[in-house]
Amino acid sequence: MDSLFDDDVLDPLPVFFKLQTKDGKVLEMSLPALRLSTTLGDLLDCRAHDTPMDVPIQVQCVKWPMLSLIAQWCEHHKDEVTFKLTYEMSEWDRDFLDLDDGELFDLINCSYYLDIQGLMHIGCIQLCRMSEEEAKERRTYSLVDAKAVIELIKANELKYADMTGAV
Repeated sequence: MDSLFDDDVLDPLPVFFKLQTKDGKVLEMSLPALRLSTTLGDLLDCRAHDTPMDVPIQVQCVKWPMLSLIAQWCEHHKDEVTFKLTYEMSEWDRDFLDLDDGELFDLINCSYYLDIQGLMHIGCIQLCRMSEEEAKERRTYSLVDAKAVIELIKANELKYADMTGAV
């Protein structure tokens, strides 16, 4: 039997569904955008048939700022039929992913939790690019990471102790 929420059975149903975040805020998302998330699609399919459509779908592991970003990405990509695994991304996606490290990690985690393959993929690509850029910068300016600095200091302390006879 077809799901009540299959696209071809959707005529009498609303175009947008409400989602409620962990922090209690509500946003709306179109069905095609919502379907980019396997988790949200499954939650929608599992709703009781007698549940009023204005009752929000609970998304308790995601806070408002991240769900809002995710909804923005999903709405932008809702008309894409398939997702191609590639290292390239559109200019819109590059601008969208211009986030600080913490936000990018949160976005990747939330896209993993909500099972949004396309968003998780480009988030990881962006993370790789940021790491590559940081590595280039470190090589350019002869910078090393904190762990390497600590190891170098310890090695120099041991050398100094050996040279002076102090232990």
